[in-house]
Amino acid sequence: MQTRKHLLTLAALTVLLAPQVQAQNENTRAATPAQTSTFPKPAAVADRSEQRPHIGVIAGMASPEGSYYNAPLLGLNVGYQPYIPFSLGLSVTRSTNMIKGPGDDLERTTVLAQAAYNFGGNIDVVRNSWVGVAAGPIFRRDGTDTGIAPSLGFDIPIQQEADHDVTLGASAQYLIVNSGAPDTFNLNGVIKYWF
Repeated sequence: MQTRKHLLTLAALTVLLAPQVQAQNENTRAATPAQTSTFPKPAAVADRSEQRPHIGVIAGMASPEGSYYNAPLLGLNVGYQPYIPFSLGLSVTRSTNMIKGPGDDLERTTVLAQAAYNFGGNIDVVRNSWVGVAAGPIFRRDGTDTGIAPSLGFDIPIQQEADHDVTLGASAQYLIVNSGAPDTFNLNGVIKYWF
């Protein structure tokens, strides 16, 4: 039930943000080559601008299953596109969820490597969206787990210039932990600077 609320929140943010960037997208579309397919044709990166390196700040909410309160999640993200339309990245996040009763709080620092597929086309929100999977270690006070996290999100341009872009986006991620520790649904806002 709680996961459904988070997905509905992400969908609502998508719908609300799309019209706000429509005017800017119309102004910059003339300089961008026409791309009609939602699923871009795989191609080698021709120059550095197509690699799309970026660094971002993540701020969101971690919602573990079981008897834990939701808590803020903060982190950093870096990435680039080595081959169109696939991207690679690394994110480091931290959250501390208090337990609803006796027991230990859930303190986690996750370091996840991510691979993603970036959509294209002419539909504003879709062409700025991606779907991916991340995996890596999850550090706790008393040990280390490993996790895998399917995720989806979008990065909508809010400022575009010749040598860089700034995007505002959101992502939803479900972190599946290999041990008996609780899985966690993360809903994040992300601001990225693209070099």
